[in-house]
Amino acid sequence: MGSIQRRTPKATQIADHFHVITLANRTLDNVRCRVQQQTLGHRGPKTYPLYRIRRLIRGEYTLD
Repeated sequence: MGSIQRRTPKATQIADHFHVITLANRTLDNVRCRVQQQTLGHRGPKTYPLYRIRRLIRGEYTLD
């Protein structure tokens, strides 16, 4: 049990939309970076497919 839970045992834990999306994007970036490093051995420019996938998922890029 964490210190916050000990101090506020009746509190309800919640997560707001912004922080959930931020955590998901950060996790996606970490996985993308790790996969790219393992497969290519380097970071790669913005034109690489894994970077384009990140932008597509974040809504910054379309498949057009």
